[in-house]
Amino acid sequence: MKFLIHQCFFYTLLLTLFSGCGGCESQKKDPREDQIQDHLVITPIKSYRLDEFIFSNADQPNFRKKIEVLPQVITNAYLEQIMGMGNASDSSTWNTLQRFAQFKDMRDLQKASIETHSPEKIQNYETQLAESFGRLKALLPREENPNIIWMNAGLAAASFAIKNNLFIGLDYYIYPHPLVKEFPPERFPNYKRINMDSRYLCSNALFNWLSFRYDYYDSIPPEKNDFLSSMIYSGKIMYALGVIQPETADSTHLMWTEKEWDWAKENELNIWKEIAQQNVLFGTRKEEIAKWFNEAPFTNAGNLPANASPQLGLWMGWKIVSAYMVKNPNVTLEQLWKERNNQKILSAYKPEL
Repeated sequence: MKFLIHQCFFYTLLLTLFSGCGGCESQKKDPREDQIQDHLVITPIKSYRLDEFIFSNADQPNFRKKIEVLPQVITNAYLEQIMGMGNASDSSTWNTLQRFAQFKDMRDLQKASIETHSPEKIQNYETQLAESFGRLKALLPREENPNIIWMNAGLAAASFAIKNNLFIGLDYYIYPHPLVKEFPPERFPNYKRINMDSRYLCSNALFNWLSFRYDYYDSIPPEKNDFLSSMIYSGKIMYALGVIQPETADSTHLMWTEKEWDWAKENELNIWKEIAQQNVLFGTRKEEIAKWFNEAPFTNAGNLPANASPQLGLWMGWKIVSAYMVKNPNVTLEQLWKERNNQKILSAYKPEL
């Protein structure tokens, strides 16, 4: 039977960029590692199994009351912003949610999610996230652990951040479960299905959280919406991700295979030559900029070949920002995020020959 997908909603392109191999090159020790170790405090994660609350009570006559024991900010965000079902105060919205949880295809998706993510795996995710949040707080003292809300969003979103809550869609990470083969190929081509692997869950969620928190440090709209700004912004987030998740291979953060990693390293100078053109580096055409960041089988931009690694704009941004931070070991993460002189950051980068 063809798997019917609940309505999917648009979410930021950058939030889908997590997978790859575990044996690829990892970043060298960051100069800020000593600061992290001196201030590292790991606090346990507070989490909620929203998915279990909803699906285990789907057939109960008092369904709404069962779910409303959770904090209102969680249920409101899920109903209104993630699922788009309507106002959380409207009884018809709760009826829609209950029908969603009773729908056979959604129950099958929940079953596959439970089979993929054992309690031991959930605990492992939370341990990884707690350590990463602890490292982030060591770099940015105002930060606190968000609550983790494990959800089934009907493939509407891999993760979602609001206030002090980070929602993570367990249903989005069930590859290679057989159910994935039933996803419609027009919405989930093979390269996207492969990326729905649980080993990429933490990187994806952390990238989302960092992107969300970044606005608290640099909330002024950028003066220019050009390729360089997009590249430096994504590079700042990727740099922070690499620092707070140092045990994860760089390729895993980038959704790359070992072959894709090797190709980028071998062609770094040519990639930079393609980007360094005035009409590319300072271009403002959204569709052209997106080609460097879109989730795709390869980076379909400029004169790059069809075997080019995907999301090369993300990789180059990371390379540039990392070079700047190595050259300026006294610059803090907060100072980096507030630094608006992209040319200053760019000047630290020299492509490897």
